[in-house]
Formats: sequence, C-alpha cells, structure tokens
Amino acid sequence: MTGAGVVGVFFDLDSTMLPAPSLEWRFVGYLLERNQLKSSHAGAWVAQFAREILRSPHDAMDANKRYLAGLRESLARDWSLATTEAAKLSGEAAFFPEALERVAWHQARGHRVCIVSGTLAALARELVTQLPGRVDLVATELETATGYVEERGDCEAVWTGEISGAHMTGLAKARAVWRYAEEHGVNLSASYAYGDRGADLPMLDAVGHPVAVNASKRLARIARENGWETVRWREAAAGAGAHDARAGLARGQAAHGAAR
Repeated sequence: MTGAGVVGVFFDLDSTMLPAPSLEWRFVGYLLERNQLKSSHAGAWVAQFAREILRSPHDAMDANKRYLAGLRESLARDWSLATTEAAKLSGEAAFFPEALERVAWHQARGHRVCIVSGTLAALARELVTQLPGRVDLVATELETATGYVEERGDCEAVWTGEISGAHMTGLAKARAVWRYAEEHGVNLSASYAYGDRGADLPMLDAVGHPVAVNASKRLARIARENGWETVRWREAAAGAGAHDARAGLARGQAAHGAAR
C-alpha cells in the first residue's frame, strides 16, 4: 500500500513488550498454584507437548490448549486481578519501560496501535487495559461453551480446549495486519511493526518500518541483512518497575507532544 493513509503500529506481545515468561506460562503457573488443572486434560496436554517439543518448542505450547478444557473463562479475569495486585505490592511493571515509551511515542503522532499476538486473547485483553490510550488487539481466541462449573455450582462460559479461528502466529499475523489495514485505511508502507522471533517475520515484512526487539539469532541475522532497526529492551530493576514505567510513558508523551 502506498500513498496517504493512517499509519499503523503492530506490536507482538511476549518478549517484545513483556519480559519472559510468556503470558500463557504465567497463567499456567496461576492455575497450578490454585489446583485448577484437571488431571485428565493436563495429561492429554503433556502428551501432545512431548510429541511437539523437539520439533518446535514454541508450537508445542502455542497450538496446544487441551489443558484449558472445562475451565471457566472468568479465570482470565481472576488471574488479571491477582497479578495486578501482586505487581502493586512488588512495584514491578508488566511491560518493558521502553515498550510503553514507544506506544506513547506513536500515539502522540496519531498512529493507530494494535497488538498482534499468538498469546491467548482472554489474557491479552486483560493486560491491554493497562496501556494508555486506544490500543487494538488481535490474538488467539479460544472456543467456549456453556458448562457446569463445580466450584461455583452454576453454569457459565467454559473453554473447550480448542482454538477458535486462526492461531495468531507466522503468516496468520501478516493476514491479520493486511485485514486490519484494509478495515482501517492503514498505509502499510508507512507503518511500523515490532517483533522478537521468526514467527513475527511475516508481520515485520508486511510494513515499511520493521523493528526487531530482543531478537532471536535468526531474526537478528535477517534484520542485519535487510537493514532493519534493532533494539534491546530490558526489564526494569526490582522495585523500580512502576516508576520506570511511568517515566517511559512521560518520555514518550513529551517527545511527541513537542513534535506535533
């Protein structure tokens, strides 16, 4: 796409905007701590994970959601509230301070920001509410059904353990960017994308300004060969996270407030 149009900004989430571990691994830890995982579903998940781990560690986790079968959808909200409270007590920030600075930088320019992530949309939606301004989200949706929740003694939405729609990785990310551009009048040749690994390459290739963040060896090599911008974003020091996050937002807003 060339010519006039909205400038879009597409961010991967895990290891790009957020330090490790991934959102989903954090959620798994939350479920284990509260004894929420059913042994039969966890066993099926482990069996599939073991078959896939040597071929593709990322796919072994990303495409396998059987461990969630029968769990209530509202657990995502419970997890978010618990982690937000824990972050307040520890002073840690969820996002890399530099990531928040970039978001504010783009928003001050009037750019349209969208997170495109392979993580679970139910988790990502909770986290996106912590970002300033409008931030759109495209992530991996989970199939739900109405089920009986024993701990509640009532029926509510539960996950089936299957993905609804595309698993948002690789070429699916590029397709999501193309659809988003068409729907919102985005000029991709003037747009930006941020990613950290090979699965983000199609998304990075779809825009005029790709940025490799905390890049894997493969992505770092490709970025060098193509002259892409590369950056290293680091987690804030323990106890300084909330302060650094606010400082990052202030720097971004000030920089582009002056630029407008």
